[in-house]
Amino acid sequence: MARWSDFIEAFQLVNEFKAFPAMVGIDIDLDAVNLWWDKVGTPTTAVTMVDVAGEAITETYEYALKTVTDAASEGLSQTWTYADEPRAKSGRTLSAICAIWSVGGLGVSAKLVNSDTSETAGDLSASMAQWTIVKIEGHVLAGTSCTFRVTANGAGTFYVVPLGACIGPAAMPLGPRPLRFVEKYAQLLNGVDPGGASWTDVDITANTSPLAAAAHLVSRYDIVESFGATLSVRRNGDSTAAAIATQIVVTPNATYFGGGTKVVLLDDAQVFEYVTGQGAGITERVYISLFGYEEWA
Repeated sequence: MARWSDFIEAFQLVNEFKAFPAMVGIDIDLDAVNLWWDKVGTPTTAVTMVDVAGEAITETYEYALKTVTDAASEGLSQTWTYADEPRAKSGRTLSAICAIWSVGGLGVSAKLVNSDTSETAGDLSASMAQWTIVKIEGHVLAGTSCTFRVTANGAGTFYVVPLGACIGPAAMPLGPRPLRFVEKYAQLLNGVDPGGASWTDVDITANTSPLAAAAHLVSRYDIVESFGATLSVRRNGDSTAAAIATQIVVTPNATYFGGGTKVVLLDDAQVFEYVTGQGAGITERVYISLFGYEEWA
């Protein structure tokens, strides 16, 4: 007999895809910066979110994931690890739907593949210069993880719009996966002297969850040799300079310490970076605490 809890879960219909549209903007290699999407094989251009308006294809969707391959079996993927996910668990049924645009007759296929190699292929493949809706329905989860994988049968360019993935036998378009706030307090850096002006990684895996996507930070920055000094933070792998966009605090002119708060994006390994505006040999102390984080719901 089916449990009432199973019935409720089947109708939650939460989108299991993480970070589409991507949280970091367009024209960024999402695999290289560890933003929830990965490449399959060694494509010439790994999975990158693009503005469809600039791609000379029909603008049915505002954004898409683009991949340029140089051989067969290359493409893009996203993995659900059952130990991390609230709904994707071994024994349950997962379904997914996506739109695919193929350039120049390139054959493109989508499938769901479990870690034990059992798989379910999409109901059709895309090979035409038009948006083709591909469904993968009734896939039974097994092993320890499942991967949504879209690959080409040769060299060429294709675009993917992940429309939805959900627990249940039917695939349907869904809104972007939401984030939820988790209250937390942890002192990540206690009186650290960076010793220079280079960006330094802060791994907060121990204080967050594997699905954490953003951290809420509060800081104090002490410096005795200078005023108007800056402390900046950014997502790991970001190239944004230490300027207004990344500043968490600027020490006031009247004193030599300051404090501030900031929400910083995390990569999928739960890492961010910090830097001060001072060089080596300057006496300074950095205090950064975590008072909460946002994770994929």
